[in-house]
Amino acid sequence: MADTVRTSIMKTNAQGTFTYDLVPLHDPSTSIRLLQLCPAQNFADDLQCRIYVRPLGETGKYYALSYTWGENKKTHEISIINFPRESKDKTRMQDPLEYDRSRTCAKLSLPITASLDICLRHLRRLFCSQGLILTIWIDQICINQDFDDEKSHQVRLMKNIYSTAYEVLAWLGPSGDHSDEVMDMWSQILETMEQMMPWQDWSLRRGHLPPLDYSTQPATVITDKAFELFGRFNSPQKLGKWQSRAWFSRVWIIQEFCLSGRVLFVCGDKAIRQTALTSSVLVLGHANMASPDFRSPALADKMNSWRAKYREWITSRLTTGPEELIAFVGLLNYADSNMDSLLELLVNLYTDRTINLNATQYRDRVYGLLGLASDADELGIVPDYSGTSTAEVLTQIARAIIEKGRPSPKPGFLPSLAVLRYAQFPKTEPKDMEIEATNQVPLPTWVPDWRNKLTESFERKRGGGVGRSYSPCGNSSKAEVVPTSNSNVLGLRGYLVDIIEERGNNPPIGFGQPWIEFAGSMGRLWLMSINKKPAVYQTALRHFESLWRTPIGDSLSYIHINESLRKRRAVSTDIEVYRRFLEFARDLGATLISDTALKIIDDGVMHSGYLNSLGSMSGKRPYLTEKGYLGMGPKHAEPGDLVVIFYGDIVAYVIRPAPEHGENMYTLVGEAYCDGIMDGEIADTAEKRDFFLV
Repeated sequence: MADTVRTSIMKTNAQGTFTYDLVPLHDPSTSIRLLQLCPAQNFADDLQCRIYVRPLGETGKYYALSYTWGENKKTHEISIINFPRESKDKTRMQDPLEYDRSRTCAKLSLPITASLDICLRHLRRLFCSQGLILTIWIDQICINQDFDDEKSHQVRLMKNIYSTAYEVLAWLGPSGDHSDEVMDMWSQILETMEQMMPWQDWSLRRGHLPPLDYSTQPATVITDKAFELFGRFNSPQKLGKWQSRAWFSRVWIIQEFCLSGRVLFVCGDKAIRQTALTSSVLVLGHANMASPDFRSPALADKMNSWRAKYREWITSRLTTGPEELIAFVGLLNYADSNMDSLLELLVNLYTDRTINLNATQYRDRVYGLLGLASDADELGIVPDYSGTSTAEVLTQIARAIIEKGRPSPKPGFLPSLAVLRYAQFPKTEPKDMEIEATNQVPLPTWVPDWRNKLTESFERKRGGGVGRSYSPCGNSSKAEVVPTSNSNVLGLRGYLVDIIEERGNNPPIGFGQPWIEFAGSMGRLWLMSINKKPAVYQTALRHFESLWRTPIGDSLSYIHINESLRKRRAVSTDIEVYRRFLEFARDLGATLISDTALKIIDDGVMHSGYLNSLGSMSGKRPYLTEKGYLGMGPKHAEPGDLVVIFYGDIVAYVIRPAPEHGENMYTLVGEAYCDGIMDGEIADTAEKRDFFLV
């Protein structure tokens, strides 16, 4: 009986239609279904397979499929067949690979999507041409998509399913738009690498490369070959169309790629290992971004010639090909090499990214990353595909991160309460959010929806921090959550800084006169603050410095010696940087950037950092509080809004009274910088208060 439960093979019925109760998952939290794709003589022959159940630890060798569903209409079908060999031991379930080909059996049809149909036909031709059977896990077939409870359990097993698979098959789609040429190019670049560099010298498995010394022959030959192959394309649209295939924008591919030790990209009848793609792109990127001092003259000439040929679609500093392809490989390498918290993953994948990630069900934008999150078990988030609305699911996720997230992360990492920084105001419905009933509770103002291209927090923008960051809470660094009876209301403890009295202009985009006008707007608020009594700043000099410290959040970005962008806290002598910036803006006036202007930037204005630092405050506008504090807050902030500090985060927040919801109820407007309190100047004397966000 134990063996019967351990390995269950499909029974037959007389209805001709497959139902999942014929192959039940007795424990969907520990067992999975596997599919055996049967061989066929012709590409157009009917698809036939067998389905059976195994405990996850006893699956044997199997593949896992990574693909796009496409339109969720099941217009095709696959035949489920069953012909087990008779066993003398009636208590033993026969191994699914052992069957009697001479026996006939009923065929039960199972509807599948058109995209899966064409995928399985290509995989059958690729793997089953010698009469072999392909054992594979496919979510569309191996999970009962109509049974929400089973689906929730199986999604939780995704990490184990993909990490224990022999290989992940990444199906990019049928061939077309010169895709065969692109696939061959990646293979040839990898072949050159393997010939010129010893295998043991670098990790080809994941496409992680060591620094390449461009004065050596191997690096020169490899890069020459890469640029030669890359340059053969008569039209950049070939590579662009290949990379624009839907597979590259799936949320789930991040987890599916990173959890497996082996990935095979399949496009039509062509197949390449993951290293052929990732390593090739990284070689091109390394060569292009390396300092010219480290390149041989011949290589420099070739790269310059290649850039000139493709100048209409390449940026000379950042990429050696379509920006999205470089960003995609960078995204995979980030997720593959970092064991980040769920919050860090969400922020790094959905803020200011070139790549747009999509999911059939909106909640999968989060669920699709759980397998990579280092704190997934601590958060206890269970995938929910029942009748729970998307807004409720996102609210539950945000609350779990705040209440159960790690309170003391590593330096430079986000505290759990930082989830509030990514809540949009005002709320707008994402284009791909599931349509819900009008009587559902809307998304609370403190809950992010994790759409594409969220604005990054100003505290993390424009360079890695190498100096001290903010500490407005003083010694109270742990979030203090106040219990509430309503799950949509978040209670937090903190202190009130002040009330916004006046706003200034939004920082402009571009150069010249708009910046002069912005500086004038900032100066007007600064003059108003001087007249406030008693003074909120500790010294007159510090009050004077608020004029130029506030617009950049008291942090200066600069170009490091290795050409990376870094950030540090501002110091008093940085007033010279501010003065140079004003002179630069006046000189440019309202004109567009010219070659002369670019030279001015290269000579120090951009490198000194004030302009870059202003960019970290994009989307924010200056404000003045009733007591005289200057700050940069959300562009939607209004007079009467409150500037507050919540224990557990290192930035300020602007909230708005919502008396219609009750006493001490507020809507969250957004994160903010408040000059004069960000180093805990008033943390010890401020009165603790409870704030309830709706």
